[in-house]
Amino acid sequence: MSDESLYCGRFVGVCRTSAGDCGVFYRVSSRSFPNRTAVAAAGGALIVPRDPREAEANPYIAYRCLRHGKGAAVASNGSHTDALFERIAAGMPPRDAFAMVLLAFDYEHDQLDTPRIAACIAGGAAYLGIVRRTGLQVEELELAPGAARFVATYELDRIDDLRARGAIAAGDAAGIARSLMDAPPFRALSKPVCGACALARGGEFDVAVIDAAAPGR
Repeated sequence: MSDESLYCGRFVGVCRTSAGDCGVFYRVSSRSFPNRTAVAAAGGALIVPRDPREAEANPYIAYRCLRHGKGAAVASNGSHTDALFERIAAGMPPRDAFAMVLLAFDYEHDQLDTPRIAACIAGGAAYLGIVRRTGLQVEELELAPGAARFVATYELDRIDDLRARGAIAAGDAAGIARSLMDAPPFRALSKPVCGACALARGGEFDVAVIDAAAPGR
């Protein structure tokens, strides 16, 4: 990924720290609805508009972006987060859950045919999925220590796109969340708004949220 700015919309990803811990992450990048924030909530995180009236203009801008528990964590760009997590937590193989849920929810029928994207870690394995107007892609990924993979709603909307690979130097959720704004390749992705990360550590999940406009940034 070059340092030239690229607008790719929302993206989800999976990563493995140098210590071997696996995580999922999500970042909102937005031109139309930047007035949003990520909020930690029980068992995950939410994306909410700072002005609740904006949700009336677009039903897709407020949702649970992150959910974790029972050894699994799921991140997504919409209301399919809960549906994915609940199936995986109930024992459905993540690949099957991704295929079922993404096809059932389908891409967002907005002006841009925005894809639905999702990331998951479960049982030490990592997965990415996307449903576009033109098809569905689900992959189980091998992650080396310090590696990250992601998929976005626009431009970088293919899981096998070599540009959608990066490195994670941080060893905790807060550091990974900061890297979504500041570290390569993420800093080259324009219009950052907010993000969230869940990192599996010692049988628990370390969760952090971040806003691009947070004090000190």
